[in-house]
Amino acid sequence: MRDLAVFSITALYLGAIVWAYVNRSSEKVVTTLFLGVAALIGSLLAVAFFGSEPPIRKVFSTAIIIDAKTHLPFEALPHTSLPWMAAIQARDKLKAHPELMPDPKTDAFAQTLYHHLLQRAIVSWLEEKYPKTWEADVFPMSLGETSGYMFQSKQVPSRLYPENELTEKMSGNAFADITGPFGASENFGLAIPKGTELDFSPPHKDSAGGEISTLRLRNRFCTISVETRGSMSMVGAGSYRLMLGMNQNQAQEAMKTDQYTVVISASFSRFLAGHPRRTTRSARRSFRPESRR
Repeated sequence: MRDLAVFSITALYLGAIVWAYVNRSSEKVVTTLFLGVAALIGSLLAVAFFGSEPPIRKVFSTAIIIDAKTHLPFEALPHTSLPWMAAIQARDKLKAHPELMPDPKTDAFAQTLYHHLLQRAIVSWLEEKYPKTWEADVFPMSLGETSGYMFQSKQVPSRLYPENELTEKMSGNAFADITGPFGASENFGLAIPKGTELDFSPPHKDSAGGEISTLRLRNRFCTISVETRGSMSMVGAGSYRLMLGMNQNQAQEAMKTDQYTVVISASFSRFLAGHPRRTTRSARRSFRPESRR
């Protein structure tokens, strides 16, 4: 019905233009047509500048807790910000390649190293949600006091990046080669809309924002970016220690915490606000800070 209405209105406008051209010698007809075109242009400008979707920006913090002695990711943590598979693979890699560990004299908390792992963990979370197609139904799940989400892919045209392509895309990230939640299968990976550019910038020093990493999705409808920024580090784990049954002294001896800020933003094309394939609704659902902290 909506497509029929648009077609009918377009046909009427074209008919009016043809009629005006046939009667172009009439000053009244030309003046009336000019007023109509001016009103049409005004309406289009109003839709473009006042009817477009406002940008989205979400900011939250997250932390990675490591063993104070080995500097490896701390094991057996409930509600961790790291997917369990990513944490296991990171520990295995660091044990096999201890040279990746920074000098404790220059980086006592290995914050830069785990900034790399945080970016890879975000990609793993996206793979968990979009392993085959870029749209998914989200179903809440709970088991006792534990709650989470289950994602079911929808059959929509998508561009799938399998693990080997993601590794190439994330070149420069120290943990680019660890696999996502579905392993190295060519049938799973990270799915994005067709015609969308996927770009990564590994953690690096920025003159304005300090240490920062970026994941960006861009197409003609919208641009979505996920930035992670190094924040602060501390001994212990704050009030998190209570979940592990530790007092403050025990926690400060056993754990160190690296804190990061995550900034998720989305902006939308003003001139494609009503396009049927626009991804506004999906963009709003794609990144939910409360679903992974």
